[in-house]
Amino acid sequence: MANTIKLKNNNYLDLRGIVIPTGIDWVGTNQAPVKCERYDNCNFDDLKDTGFFYCDGAPGSKGCSNYPENTTGCLIVLRMLVFSYQFFLCHSGSIYYRGQYNNNWSSWKSL
Repeated sequence: MANTIKLKNNNYLDLRGIVIPTGIDWVGTNQAPVKCERYDNCNFDDLKDTGFFYCDGAPGSKGCSNYPENTTGCLIVLRMLVFSYQFFLCHSGSIYYRGQYNNNWSSWKSL
């Protein structure tokens, strides 16, 4: 299935309409770029606006907090109205997600 990522439970994460960064270049069609930033020295709880966040090391070694697994990966944040959703794609192959409403984050869950 084009524009999707197959998850461990045989469901698919639909990526249509999401711009995916590679290095400093943008990949995607007919989309305005969203922010793409390093997540050094950050609290994942504070990342609520739509964007892509990456790091060249494990979050714990880069001074971060509230991450699901201490491994290199990419954090995708989607904000819709008053809700925020985070997806952490680990280089180990694990994928985690959680949601936030009214400044309260759910616990991380593994896909």
